[in-house]
Amino acid sequence: MIFNKNISSLKKDLNLSDEILHILANRGLTTKSEVDEFLNPDLDKLHDPFLMKDMDIAVDIVLDSIEKDEHIHIVGDYDQDGNSATVTLIKGLKVLHDRITYAIPDRIEDGYGINTSMVDTAIRNGVDLIITCDNGISAHEAVSYAKDKGLKVIITDHHQVKIDEDDKQSLPAADAVINPHRLDCDYPFKELCGAGVAYKLICGINEAVGIPIEESYELLQYVAMGTVCDVVDLLGENRVIVVEGLKRINNTSNLGLLSLIEQNSWNKDVDVYALGFVLGPCINASGRLSTARLGVELFLEEDEELVVNYAMELVRLNNERKAITQDTLDGVIDEIEEKELYKNDIIVVYSSKAHESIVGIVAGRVKDKYHRPTIVFAESKDHGIIKGSGRSIETYDMHAKLTEAKHLLKSFGGHKMAAGLSLEMDNLKTLEKFLNENSLLTKKELQREITIDVAFPTEKVDENFIDELSILEPFGKGNSKPVFADKNLDLLNYQILGQNKNVIKLNIAKAGRVIECIGFGDVSSIEEYLQNRFGTQISNGYSTNNRKPNYIDLVYFPKINEFRGNITVQLQIIDIR
Repeated sequence: MIFNKNISSLKKDLNLSDEILHILANRGLTTKSEVDEFLNPDLDKLHDPFLMKDMDIAVDIVLDSIEKDEHIHIVGDYDQDGNSATVTLIKGLKVLHDRITYAIPDRIEDGYGINTSMVDTAIRNGVDLIITCDNGISAHEAVSYAKDKGLKVIITDHHQVKIDEDDKQSLPAADAVINPHRLDCDYPFKELCGAGVAYKLICGINEAVGIPIEESYELLQYVAMGTVCDVVDLLGENRVIVVEGLKRINNTSNLGLLSLIEQNSWNKDVDVYALGFVLGPCINASGRLSTARLGVELFLEEDEELVVNYAMELVRLNNERKAITQDTLDGVIDEIEEKELYKNDIIVVYSSKAHESIVGIVAGRVKDKYHRPTIVFAESKDHGIIKGSGRSIETYDMHAKLTEAKHLLKSFGGHKMAAGLSLEMDNLKTLEKFLNENSLLTKKELQREITIDVAFPTEKVDENFIDELSILEPFGKGNSKPVFADKNLDLLNYQILGQNKNVIKLNIAKAGRVIECIGFGDVSSIEEYLQNRFGTQISNGYSTNNRKPNYIDLVYFPKINEFRGNITVQLQIIDIR
């Protein structure tokens, strides 16, 4: 294995294997301080909240409102990050103040973020101060309206700031705008989620009144959920938040979290996977198919019977959401295949049967299948207007490209990898043409590539090696699972398993060792390849004696498989050739 000079010097200072050092280098971590920050994500590495622009102004406004016993109203968002941000602000402020209410926009009726109707409701209820979380940076009209009506407004958000034709940022006319993406914000870490920014406000308030920072750490369990589910980079402060948040989740006393874990039959430690694919989707389902208040109340309610009912309803809604998503996805893929939309640089598709609340999930699945930036549209409640959600690939900045197409849109917002938008149905084809003609994507960028961290012989994978890899966790965006590869493995047999035929299991042999491999998801392409390459009879198994080897190359991630008390090494299949 070849190392550059920096890695070679690190090897002298750190008790780490060549493979770990190589993986760290692939993530751009080649100095002792960078490696230390990554491997030791301690709470003392969280940045001072007052480094964020307008933090001092916002803290003064909140404390003034508390001193005057004013009505503080939080406006969140209907996804998991918005839920986490709302809960974080409520629980953080409740330490100092009781007159706190909140509102979550209805995904269908209100759309994304604060609007003038919500401001009117706040006025009728005697609100003095509105604090947004996970939204507000693009709510120019609603914020101006609130200010005209005499309300104070603080925005906490993490979405991209609008940039005008003169390359100047355009901020809503709030009393304070806290967003690390502000061009004039010197905060050293830009990738906080909405809950992360809200948490910083609570930390700033606590610091100003002399509450020890340790008192705010309990909130990290909610911030971690938002961080994982909003798919921001799990590096820097986010890595600290998730590591420390998971510790608190797995020792939580919150009735809602405990009940949600139980209702999902999750009987082991909660990890990033559990947050992103089990618990988080239940919270998101409430905002998609019912009211997002259900998810907030789950974490605020202290009546155990009510909490259990909330958790059961969230699980039910998530199961319903899964069924709707699959039906919509099947229809969208049929249309893409029929019209050969996968040949375009950008896939733009409208589904008359789609529920607008799940088009983002569908867009993500389509993007993964075809490796194309994808926007999926559905009907909206406004006649002639369709609403869409987009998901992108790393080489395509969706927010920037939609900004170029803003003359065709009614509204849009988001960031590089995801966006929401609306437009008149008559402009759909024009938008599709414009995005494809201006994509600037090359053939190479549209090819799915697998970057391998280390070429590592499968016969050397053991429990000690897998245990060492655990120091790199938690894995997620920005810190994906390391990818290993090996060549000339003898394929002994394979099986397709699962009710939906979405699991493939095979056995390989090398250097006298047989090891089990397993793959999940859309495994049809792997099965088709193996059948074409070796024939269908291999699925029934070959004797290891007196036969010609069936060589394959494997890209994999090693893990420990525990089944009925037996612990074995297993390779998770990433790709085969």
